[in-house]
Amino acid sequence: MKTERIDKLLAAGKGDFRTDEGDQARIYTIEDSGFGWKIVGVAYVDHLIANKTQMQISFLLWGAVCFVVAFMMSVFLSRRLSRPILQLQERMKEVEKGNFDIQVPVGNTREIGRLARTFNLMVGRIKELMAQVVEEQEFKRKTELSALQAQINPHFLYNTLDSIIWMAESKKSEEVVLMTSALSKLFRASISKGEELVPIRNEMEHIFNYLTIQKIRYRDKLEFHIDTDPDILHFQTLKIVLQPIVENAIYHGIKNKYGVGVIRITGEKRDGEIRLQVIDNGVGMEPEQAKRC
Repeated sequence: MKTERIDKLLAAGKGDFRTDEGDQARIYTIEDSGFGWKIVGVAYVDHLIANKTQMQISFLLWGAVCFVVAFMMSVFLSRRLSRPILQLQERMKEVEKGNFDIQVPVGNTREIGRLARTFNLMVGRIKELMAQVVEEQEFKRKTELSALQAQINPHFLYNTLDSIIWMAESKKSEEVVLMTSALSKLFRASISKGEELVPIRNEMEHIFNYLTIQKIRYRDKLEFHIDTDPDILHFQTLKIVLQPIVENAIYHGIKNKYGVGVIRITGEKRDGEIRLQVIDNGVGMEPEQAKRC
């Protein structure tokens, strides 16, 4: 039988106190009933903590379970929040590469959804602006090309007509017919149908007529040769693309040359590309001037 500390209980008033007696340590609670009786409650400390080891193990287990659950929830939430950001990052990389035909999925997250919608609007606007710039540049290029193709050098026309008049006065009817015919074909090629691209065959015919006029004008000072691969004559090229180059070769290369100047025009297919060349044996230019060009 357990014995209690009656002496201390009788001396103690209302309240609670603890006795330290090793394994017999106790906690007393005293209440006064008001009828001359004291109600005493006693609890042995070793009974209260008898399952201390089990409680510690339980706390450790529950702590581990809570940690694992918290870790899994944090990973889940982190991935759920970071996935839209990673998708947005991947789309941005595609835009950096020049791909504007992409859209970012708009998620449920308010901030990420707003960012995705803003990004989609930005990409769409950039695409529209790029298309507009391309269209404007294409229109500008066609306009400039049309203006260049439609341009008639008044000086060239004046000299040609002057040469025709001189040959007519000299009774050189064959040369007059040849030069007039070449000039007519030259102008017809310049204004025909308003097409931007023509077969290489037509371009070579046009440059032949132009050089024919120039050869008659410069008499024995100019010779020319046209050597074109027949297999490329059906391919398309810009209209009147060779005339400005040949004109520069005559006025800057051969006009000031002593002796006969020769212009050679070649056309061939090399390494999957069509190459048209204008070669002359004119006075040339200094290396410094060539570098500036």
